[in-house]
Order: sequence, then C-alpha cells, then structure tokens
Amino acid sequence: MMGPSRDILRRALSGLCLLGLCGSVSAQAGPGDHVRAGGAEFSPSVSFMTEWRSNVYLVETAPTSGLNLQVVPKLGLKLDGSDVDVQLDAQYRARFYTDSSLRNLNDFSEADLKLDVDIGKNSIVGFKIDDGFSVQTHATEASYSSRALTTILQNDASGAMTLRPGGALAVDVGGRFSYQNIFTPPEASLANTAANLNSKTHFGPTVRMKWSFFPKTAFVANYAYSIFDWSENLVVAKGDNTGTDTIGDWLAVPDGTAHRAWGGLLGRFTNRLVLNLTGGYARFTYDEASVVSFAPEVGLSGTDPEVDPSSVGFDADATGLPDSLLIVAELEWSPSIASVLT
Repeated sequence: MMGPSRDILRRALSGLCLLGLCGSVSAQAGPGDHVRAGGAEFSPSVSFMTEWRSNVYLVETAPTSGLNLQVVPKLGLKLDGSDVDVQLDAQYRARFYTDSSLRNLNDFSEADLKLDVDIGKNSIVGFKIDDGFSVQTHATEASYSSRALTTILQNDASGAMTLRPGGALAVDVGGRFSYQNIFTPPEASLANTAANLNSKTHFGPTVRMKWSFFPKTAFVANYAYSIFDWSENLVVAKGDNTGTDTIGDWLAVPDGTAHRAWGGLLGRFTNRLVLNLTGGYARFTYDEASVVSFAPEVGLSGTDPEVDPSSVGFDADATGLPDSLLIVAELEWSPSIASVLT
C-alpha cells in the first residue's frame, strides 16, 4: 500500500507545483472575514509557494539546483478581554522537491508557535508572558544521507512585570530564557559524531520603556543583558573532507555574555504608513577559558594555555564601532489592501 500511496502523493504535489510556477497562491480571510466564536477571533490561511534553489546542498563545487513546492497553513487566535489579552499564532511548512533524486531534502517538520499573554493591560501593574517555539531545517552538503538536513529546535520564553505610572508611559522589567538544540542524522556526519551536534542556553534580565504619543506610535528604549552557554565548546568541522575546507577540523564555540541597548521610533503614522527606526550599541565578550582548556587536546594550540591563554586566539570580542553598532530602518507603505511596499 505504501508504493501506490507515495505515487499518488507525488503526482498530486507535482500538479500543484505546475500551478505554483505561475506564482504564489494564497487563500486567507480578508479584513472582517475572520471566524469568531464568542470573544475569540480565528484567522486561518494557507499558502502554496514554489522555490528554486541554485545550490540545494550548499556545496562549494558542482552545485545541484532544484525546484520545491511548499504548503504553508497558518492559524491565528486572538482573545481580547476586559483586562487580559491572549494571542496565539501557529504555522506549519511542508517542503517537497519535484526531482526524486532530491528526496532527502524533503521536509515535513518545520513549525512555528507563538503565544503572547498580557495580564492587567488596564492596570497600573500588569504582567506579560511570551513564548515562541520553532522547528527549522537547513540543508547540508551530506547529499549521501537519507536526510540531508540539519534541524534546529528552539524555544524563546520571556516574562515581565509592566508598570504604568501614568500618562502614556509603560515600563517592562523582566527576563528571557532561550534554549536551542541543533541535531542531524548520525549518518550525515563524516566524523561519526552523535546526532545531537550542539545545544545552547541563553538567559538574562531585560528592561523596556515605551512612551506612546500617538495611539499606535511610540518612542521605545530597551536594554538586555544575557549569558550564553554552549554544551559543546569544540565541534567537529571536517565538512566534506575533500581538502577544500579552510576552517580546519575543529570549530571553537566559546561561551560569553552580551550587552544590548537600543531605542528609537516605532509605529503606524497612518493606516498605510508604518515606520521602524531604531539604533543602539551591543557588546559581546567571549570566555576564552571555556575553550582553551580543551583546545590542546585537539591540537588547536602549540603552547600551554595556562601560561599564555591569548596564544590560542579566541579573543575576538565584539566591541567598538562599527562591529557593535545596531541599526534598523524599515518603512512600509500599503497603497491598497492587497499590496505592500517595504
């Protein structure tokens, strides 16, 4: 039964791909057409897209091109209460290559889920909880593998207490915790490493100030301090092992800390004009000790790191301009409901 089923699926997706060649087709609820149930508002949509890639395996030489079809259903849920707001957005992505020789790049696992909860939105003191979970895949050069994809599983959670002292001023004081896991099928590694390549935790306090001078426009100022810690500070980087790689057999991934401060103007000036203009400064400091204690074991240093840790060369902290400058400038104009210029 599996053979005929796969053949039917392949024929159906190939037919949809022919439709996608003419462009992306999207079906979704228009303004005012959302599904309502009590106080909840549902916003379903589905998109069919095609993507052509000139180098599907991301190799340095003799790249292979390919065409894939993507199906992306989305669902939004919004609940506005008298003093509590809840918003949930979910997205799933299926990717299917029309060339059967590229089937190890087919993927049916990508998903995004985001939850936002605002408690006490009309009170002097309130609370905000945000959580985002995602599963993303990236192609690798392991074309011989049954699944030539690296998978990144990530969860970002944050919580804050909101203070509204009066007027249009709001201050959020809280923290953030992020977890990321990177893994790949064992046969995709020429070095015979475990499927779990690496994982990282990222956490720290955050402060955000917002002063609204129009209903949907505000000045914002943010500061975040974070500590990031990798489970493996030295990872295998042998690549395709053909002698063309220049980064060596091992890649150092040091732990460290980060400071970020940024602010600017954010908001909607008219129904059709949205502006995001922010700037700031960041400082990244890497902990050489998290790497140098292991470096001699794999031949990364010819000297004793206890005598001269800088000789290993893991001191590339991101400080000073322009390395630490943060600039975001976005302008969006909607001449009509169906079109957007950014």
